[in-house]
Amino acid sequence: MLPVRMTTIFLIRHGLTAATGSRLYGRAEGFHLDERGRAQADQLAARFASVRLTAVYSSPLERFWRDVVRSPSTFRFPGGESFAEARARVMAEVERIARRHRRGRIAVATHGDIVRIVLADLTGTPLDSFQRIVIDPASVSVVHIGGDGPHVFLVNDTGGGLERFGPWGTATPREAATRATRLSRRGPPARRRDHPNLRG
Repeated sequence: MLPVRMTTIFLIRHGLTAATGSRLYGRAEGFHLDERGRAQADQLAARFASVRLTAVYSSPLERFWRDVVRSPSTFRFPGGESFAEARARVMAEVERIARRHRRGRIAVATHGDIVRIVLADLTGTPLDSFQRIVIDPASVSVVHIGGDGPHVFLVNDTGGGLERFGPWGTATPREAATRATRLSRRGPPARRRDHPNLRG
């Protein structure tokens, strides 16, 4: 059984763009989902049909980020932040989101490196090894934050429903009935928020 007193965060890497896999984004602007990426976004929406999201946070797709292969823990972007500073910024934001939405189900749509950094931090992986974690476009990774510490439940999943993370997949029948009543009073579904601290 999944912990019920923790915040569930769905880490989602954005879908394909025309430049995915063939070009580094760097500081370039104007990159948006292509036809394949839009189809992946539709499939992601279908995967989340059984999950009642509390909130959605997203990073702008137009990026400030570059691939760095060696020693990311000591690298600094010219005129910008280091990977260590990026990790501190992103993890502070993830913790703020978890505190803001205790017991919530939160979707965070961002870039592959940000998902890797979060997963590396939560699993104790050294920053210099974070690029060993494979995160495909339009993949979902699921973490729980709170309670007795973080738990990683799913990494780089690209298919199937997410029913076990739905409102009735984590509770006893009594808890499920109580939560169903509460959800029915909650009003409209979650609204998406662009969040600069989750940028790449």
